[in-house]
Amino acid sequence: MRKSLSFISILLLVLMLVTSCAPATPGAEDDTTPREVVTTPAEVTTPAEDTQPTPEEIVAPPTAKLPIPFIDIDFNENGDIYDSAGRVTCLLANEANGSVVNKAVVFDGKKYTVPHFEVRKSGGVAYLRYNGLENSDQLLAHLKDGFTMEAFLVNHKALASTDNEQCMVSSCQSGGYNFTTHKGQYKFSVYTDGSYKNPYLNSEYDTTELTHLVGIYDPASQTSSLYVNGVFVSEIATAGTFTLGKDDAWKTIVLGGDVNGSGGATTLCESFEITDFKLYTQAAQPYQARVMYESAVSELTGAPLDYKVLYTDVIPDDTALFKALAESYVTDVYEPTTSLGSSPTILQYASADLIDVARNEKRPATVIFGVALDGKELYATDRDGKPLGNLYNTVKALETKVIPAFVVTPATAAALQDFINENRIGDCFVIGTDKEILKKINDSTVAARPVLDLRGIEKVDPADAYLNASYCGSKVVLADMATLDDKIVLDMRSRSLAVFVDPAATTAGAINNAVAIGAAGIATTDYTKVIEYYETVTTPTLSMLPLIVAHRGDIASYPHNVMSSFISAAKSGANVTELDVWLTADDHLVLNHDAETNGFDKKLTCTKSTRKELKTLKSTSKYATAADEIAFYDELMDYFSKNYTDMIFIVEVKDKRNEVVDKIMEITKQYGMEDRILIICMTHSIVRYAYENYGIGIQMNRSYLLNKSDVKGSLAPACIECATLNTSFFTQWADADREFSDMLRHRGIKYSPWTTNSAQATDADYMAGYPEFTTNFPHQCDTYVRKITATVAADGTLTATRVNYDGSTQDVTSSVVLVPLSGNVTLADGKISGKGEFALRYETRPPIFNKKAYSVYSQTISY
Repeated sequence: MRKSLSFISILLLVLMLVTSCAPATPGAEDDTTPREVVTTPAEVTTPAEDTQPTPEEIVAPPTAKLPIPFIDIDFNENGDIYDSAGRVTCLLANEANGSVVNKAVVFDGKKYTVPHFEVRKSGGVAYLRYNGLENSDQLLAHLKDGFTMEAFLVNHKALASTDNEQCMVSSCQSGGYNFTTHKGQYKFSVYTDGSYKNPYLNSEYDTTELTHLVGIYDPASQTSSLYVNGVFVSEIATAGTFTLGKDDAWKTIVLGGDVNGSGGATTLCESFEITDFKLYTQAAQPYQARVMYESAVSELTGAPLDYKVLYTDVIPDDTALFKALAESYVTDVYEPTTSLGSSPTILQYASADLIDVARNEKRPATVIFGVALDGKELYATDRDGKPLGNLYNTVKALETKVIPAFVVTPATAAALQDFINENRIGDCFVIGTDKEILKKINDSTVAARPVLDLRGIEKVDPADAYLNASYCGSKVVLADMATLDDKIVLDMRSRSLAVFVDPAATTAGAINNAVAIGAAGIATTDYTKVIEYYETVTTPTLSMLPLIVAHRGDIASYPHNVMSSFISAAKSGANVTELDVWLTADDHLVLNHDAETNGFDKKLTCTKSTRKELKTLKSTSKYATAADEIAFYDELMDYFSKNYTDMIFIVEVKDKRNEVVDKIMEITKQYGMEDRILIICMTHSIVRYAYENYGIGIQMNRSYLLNKSDVKGSLAPACIECATLNTSFFTQWADADREFSDMLRHRGIKYSPWTTNSAQATDADYMAGYPEFTTNFPHQCDTYVRKITATVAADGTLTATRVNYDGSTQDVTSSVVLVPLSGNVTLADGKISGKGEFALRYETRPPIFNKKAYSVYSQTISY
């Protein structure tokens, strides 16, 4: 129970705090003389003069704040021991001798049945092993400025006559910290300048009842102090530098014993119980030691407190995680060393050993947290729902080096929305299956990016995925990789959806498949395996092969915006065709780039002319035939609803009126083409109108927010604009920047430069590795390699096939290189031998701009 102090509680608390004016005398490790101590926890002495409060100071604060628990050990009725703060992994060494039980403990003469760790015989220890810390310096950085240990425990056989020290909670080995019993005393130990400093209780303690201990190390005052059952009992001078245990001892805290240099247990308790243990990374104040005691008693007994306790990982009303949205943006996402042109961003499912992932040099771009609500407080959980700590604290621990993603449910939606807004978190994903919840969060937060969760769906339909994602403003979907293939991914990418996949495995074969089918992101339980695979790719490789957008059709060979141009583009390697619309005087949609009919035999103003008038026009383009008359949107929809049904259309609203959007949607729905159009416009109000009224997939034609002289500084403004408009990001080629494209890739935001004006430039732009670009030469892309496929006959004979953008194929068996992924599989003389998984690597060059070669990998093949 975490509540705040009342006036009476503060007054009583101040009267109970005990200090002394006698200085400590340095001495030997076990003979150091402490300050004057209280003989029993119930006795009270007057505070020293320098801590005596004046009447004006004795007022009830709005809250009694405690430090953030760095480690917070909990036990449950299922026999589990875990750290709700996620800093340590908890292991039971010998469950026959010590385990988590749900049985009675004694406190203040009464029995209370609670889950706790019980040692029944020497050797039944619990190990708490730090997660994600590569060396002791990383832990020391947390503890060197002070720390506090709190435990509620009893050592049944540590009698006053027992000379041998028994460690109850310990991480000591020529360094470190612990709680022990020694010569009839409870003792807190801190190692500085080559010796232990030991404030202790100088009286016999009860070996049948729980005792609450708080040990505080404060390097600012150069003291260590001990509180027993909420009362100060001892303080000792603790000058010098604090050091951790030697060898591997620093990595582990032992419950029920001490830790040896190899991280094992020694100096064991024979009969021991503990109901609570916390470690804080700051020195607690005297009143906080009392609050810790009263809170622990309240949690044990169920008796309510008359005040609230506020842990500082709960956000005060006037404090947010970030002062401004821009501060939440991660500008140094780790980029693996790889020759993959556009490697999928890595999303790691949160786990207890990932709390310090931001401190790792190699790290995922995103961590996915489950979210749980306890009262009004949000907690982060792992994929299985186990708590990892307060959500505020877990996001803070990412240190703006890793992007957070939150899995939202109906139970947590409102609180998560408030959490994002109150803490000014712009750079985050919100993942969910409920499109209504995602829409609400998208509409109610400034920049959170919704991700439509398709995991668990047996067969992903790109059209449905697009319509549902568009409804809630999502540009990203997350799906089980087993439900996808390269065609499904391509169809979703053509609709401007980034596809994050969950491979359900972290093998090289599974990761290779994710790359080969064009995934924009990989959600994994082991990001290190994904990075390892990326590092194996050492030749220039196009992974997420670029989408080709045909500009106004195929205007390299036909007049712009006429039916023959669109049909030619559909026959090319382009997946998408862009076109321009105007609303005529008689309420029809004409396809034309300019406000006037330039390029036709008569110049008319589109918006002031009728369909009949416009239909009399003939193209004067050098590419025109007699049939090339001006086209209308309904003609386009009618033809392509029946032909080339994979083609997607980007409809640019040139006539910037809301009724143009209304007419587009009316005609689109008439022909059942809602899943095959995207709307773009340079006017923000049109973009918003399309989303708010139709939930259609939308884009903005061009953003002016990329400053190439300050790419990182451009990230937050651009992402916020894309989020608030639910758009992708477009720039002209003069403004294109690969570093910025990679930044957006990690956010699932498509980056698309335009327009390429020659065949050779199309080759060069293809090689640049952007996920999409617009060209006037779509047929230049026809023979670009779309993928490599393979078959292996029963005798091991390999056949490899190159599939081009336009669907044409050719045998390339003699040109491929085998890339082993597992087992001992090899390729020699056109035959596969051995067993395992492999991929094929094929190297090629673009037709005109062929100075550089690039590779394409096949999907994983099992043999």
